[in-house]
Amino acid sequence: MSRKRRLPKPPSLAQHFEAPDDCYGFFGWVCGYSADAAFLNDALERFTRQTSAQRANEGKVWLAGMLDPTNPWISPVDAPGFAHLRIKNVDKRPFRLLHAKVALLGFRAKDDAEQWKIRLIVSTGNWTRSTMEESLDLAWRVELGRQDLGVNSDEVRAVRTDINAAWSMLRWLREHFDTDILSATPAQRLDTTTSDAYKRFEQLAASVRSANNTPSRFFHNRKKSLLEQLPAKLKAMQIGVRRNYVAMGSGFFQTPTDGESIPSVLTRIVGKLQDESVLTQNPGIDVFVNDRNWQAVANALPAFADKGWTVRKAYKHEDIFGEGTARDLHAKFILSGNEKQSNNCTSPWLYIGSGNLTEPGFLNASSRHAGNLEAGVIFGTNDLYWRPARNLPSDRVIPNILPVRWDDADILTVEHKPEPGPPFEQRKVVCVAPPVSYLFWRGTNETGVLSAPEDAKSSIAVLDGVGKECDRDPNGNYIWPGKCPNQVVVCWQTEDSQKNCAPVPVLDESGRISGTPLQPIEVDDAWRQLENFPMVPDDVDDEYVQDGEMLSAGMDTIATPTSTVGARYPIRTMMELIEKIAAQQTGVSKSDWTAWCHRFEQTLIQAADSHALNEFKELKLNPLSPLRHAPFRPTFAETADSAEGKRYEDALSRVEDAWGVADMAAIGGVNHGQ
Repeated sequence: MSRKRRLPKPPSLAQHFEAPDDCYGFFGWVCGYSADAAFLNDALERFTRQTSAQRANEGKVWLAGMLDPTNPWISPVDAPGFAHLRIKNVDKRPFRLLHAKVALLGFRAKDDAEQWKIRLIVSTGNWTRSTMEESLDLAWRVELGRQDLGVNSDEVRAVRTDINAAWSMLRWLREHFDTDILSATPAQRLDTTTSDAYKRFEQLAASVRSANNTPSRFFHNRKKSLLEQLPAKLKAMQIGVRRNYVAMGSGFFQTPTDGESIPSVLTRIVGKLQDESVLTQNPGIDVFVNDRNWQAVANALPAFADKGWTVRKAYKHEDIFGEGTARDLHAKFILSGNEKQSNNCTSPWLYIGSGNLTEPGFLNASSRHAGNLEAGVIFGTNDLYWRPARNLPSDRVIPNILPVRWDDADILTVEHKPEPGPPFEQRKVVCVAPPVSYLFWRGTNETGVLSAPEDAKSSIAVLDGVGKECDRDPNGNYIWPGKCPNQVVVCWQTEDSQKNCAPVPVLDESGRISGTPLQPIEVDDAWRQLENFPMVPDDVDDEYVQDGEMLSAGMDTIATPTSTVGARYPIRTMMELIEKIAAQQTGVSKSDWTAWCHRFEQTLIQAADSHALNEFKELKLNPLSPLRHAPFRPTFAETADSAEGKRYEDALSRVEDAWGVADMAAIGGVNHGQ
């Protein structure tokens, strides 16, 4: 008795963010219609190889997101590592809906920052949990490594051009969003871990250039509609032979004016393909729909039948999704090929993307009132197979890669009593940029002040934890009655005298964005946080994050780490730490130097009240002084004459101030300030 062979399950949308085995993600961009914290935390953990608690402790942005302004703001407290950028002027947005679903992700090798990879993901589904659990969606991705830049193959050339085209769209789009938080830097600092990663990604993306005479498979409708670009894309990829079959699928179809005709977008797609001689005059045509929400197709079934078109319900592959799944079609696709009374689908090409087969999605260019911003890919492929059969590669069988099949049981007719379902519900705009996208913190463990960029100080109020406006000091700073908050609410008056309020993240003095409180550590624990650099420290505890919410209550009750060796031999422990730091940092690459300086400073400041340090200070010596000497530094940072050396010495000075040793004598000589 033979056992049915099950198909390998395709990756979920979040799994497309997974870092390659030898890499981890350092920065990326996403745009889309909607997202939620549940999906983002899943994707970010795969991208960064860090848990939510570890990311919250680091306080860095790994993914910058631009979403439709109807999507509620996603706080970095709920999705640590994600910066939800808000639109600057909603009335001047260049799209009806921000509907394009694109991610561009940067990875680096664990042991070599110069070895990178960049990945492009184009999705038909939103960045939400429901996409993974409730819908039928598609995703397409390509990846390029630094080592590929010297390769001249057709595929590498195509990937370079695709990535360049996607980056061009994202760069244009971000002009309409407030990106200030990505480069925000506290006073007396040159940069932060976020701003450093942001700049490195810019350099990486800029290095990937389009290949000459190589058309992009990626396209968008910023200037021309997807339909208008379709013929040129097919010609550029030499998809010139006529096909005798086309399938069109969409999660939404627009209702025609008379309510009973075939939706005009579908007839125009077919007409355009025929006019350009890539579709025969009497092709087989299937339209795949969500059978629980037919929209315009419901009342048009007689018109489809009169024209000889077949309407089918989307296929929910049981080997992939399980038996009896209730997933709804959300994918948007066009498949065309030749069917010659065999199982071979010859000369196939495929479109997948965000654009529903509607006027705003497929017929119109992006504009404020008429067209969504959409993006997709169109490509030819090797021959496919209409149905599964013995010894066929599963990834070439169409029902295994698209939500379609051609069983008579899937044909939909008026006997099925179709229900149009609810119309598309236009959501209210809820996410617009406030006058400031962040505030800075400066203070002690118990109290401090918040400050805003200079040009916004007079236009906002800051609310404390009970909703009362914070008082301001003589310098215009907002007096905060407690420890550094993760985020605060700011309020402002609009031009029409309406009061608006919105939460914004807080950057602490290290430049961490909505970071969890840094706990005191001992000197031995400091080394444990440094020795795995550039990887994240292993010992951040997940108990501080539950269901996406930071736990602030009880932080003061966390026991400080015990270090019996450090307690018994404080001088030896301190000097061993200095020796280990020197050995470690002389091997740090120039690309990793900024991140090292931040890790070094933050970790040692956490040890400012350690037992070993307090004992060592009885000697009236500065234990950090050897770290200023050139042999203990990499060659590119030996002196403050270089930017790297200046960054390091600034960090070292801040640690000396925090430790209270800046004015003490240097080991083997005088202190650096004398």
